Amino acid sequence: MNHILKRFLINIFLYSFIFSSDFESWMNQKKEIINNNIIVQLSLKISQFEINDFNNKKASNEDCYLIINSSDSIYQIKYLNNLIYYDKVLVQQYNINSKQLFKYSPDDIIINYLDNSLLSHLFEFSNYTRITPNQYMFDSESMKLDNIYLNYLDSAGVEVINANFISDIYKISFNNIEIKVLTPDEFEKLLLVNIDDIIDIFDFTK
Repeated sequence: MNHILKRFLINIFLYSFIFSSDFESWMNQKKEIINNNIIVQLSLKISQFEINDFNNKKASNEDCYLIINSSDSIYQIKYLNNLIYYDKVLVQQYNINSKQLFKYSPDDIIINYLDNSLLSHLFEFSNYTRITPNQYMFDSESMKLDNIYLNYLDSAGVEVINANFISDIYKISFNNIEIKVLTPDEFEKLLLVNIDDIIDIFDFTK
């Protein structure tokens, strides 16, 4: 798994937390959920993706999620057909279709991006610039990350929330964003480390 892809995946899920009709109020509410609960899951759907290098633009309806267990510093991402697990000791990537598992040593990108203090920084309202009445962009001098544009529209009491991740390589659109608290049992059932149908293991930590 190359560094660009890892950075891309982490940026997507971290920034997908930040949506609201009242932007600042929403962030404060989500801060309270994060601070008062040990295990949180963010889920969303990819509605469209484009890979610039291949001039490839496709519609999609893929479920994704990020799970954070703050007490044990465990993170798991589901993106397309992959599960990516990180516990500050090891990165494991599992392909759901091929049933292959890949093990990696953590690198600086993983260590720097998946950190609880970083999450607090991401929920700081002053780090966001309002572009239009319905659009916000993350804008922090201390964190040089790819552009994330967040769009909110309240139409007749119905919230419509979308996000666009834009880099030199990828352009991804998201919708159906939800955040919820998981019980320990729900968390354990989703973890990659509890999967028992792995066919091949490739260990790149040695």
